[in-house]
Amino acid sequence: MKGQTMFWGFLLIGLGILLLVQTILKIDLPIARVLFGLAIVFFGVKLVFGSFNIKMDGLRFEKVVTANKIVFGDGDLSLRGDNSGKLNRDFSTVFGDSKIDLSSLSVDDIDKEFEISTVFGKTEVTTPRDIPLMVVTNSAFGSVNVRGDKTVALGNGLFTTPNFSKDKPHLKIEANSVFGSIEIH
Repeated sequence: MKGQTMFWGFLLIGLGILLLVQTILKIDLPIARVLFGLAIVFFGVKLVFGSFNIKMDGLRFEKVVTANKIVFGDGDLSLRGDNSGKLNRDFSTVFGDSKIDLSSLSVDDIDKEFEISTVFGKTEVTTPRDIPLMVVTNSAFGSVNVRGDKTVALGNGLFTTPNFSKDKPHLKIEANSVFGSIEIH
C-alpha cells in the first residue's frame, strides 16, 4: 500500500512540476506522454527491485549479503556454501562490489559450470593457474576482462587458456555483465 501512495505522490509532484514549467517558461510539453512514461519507469523499477528480492521501505533499500549474492553492498562471496560444504556455482552482484576466490578449486570440483553475474557493479574473480580455463562472456554495456583480454561492451565472447582442451578437465565460467565489470585473474 505504501508503494502505491508513493507512486501517486510522485505522479502528482511530477504533474505539478510539468504544469509550472509549461506555464512559467512557456515550453509546450506533452504532459500526458511524460506522465505515462514516468508511470512505466516507476513500475519497471518496482519489477526490477522485486525480482532481486530487494525490499523497498520508503526510499531506503535493504542491503542483501549472502554467501553467493550481494545487493547494494560490498564483500567477499564464498566458494563453499553453508555448513554442508556444498560448492556455490552461481554468484550475483547487483549495485555493489564483490570478490570471489576460486583458486582453491581442485580438478574434482570443476565438473560443472560456474556462473558469475554482475549488474551495475564490479566483481573480481581469482582462478587457479594450473587448471585450464574456458570463459564464456555475455556483456551488455559492461566489460569482462579475463587475464588481460577484454571483451566487447556488447555481445558474447569466448576466452580459453593456451593449455585448454575440451577433452581434458577444465574450469568453465559463464560471465554475465550488464552495466558492470568482471575481472577474472
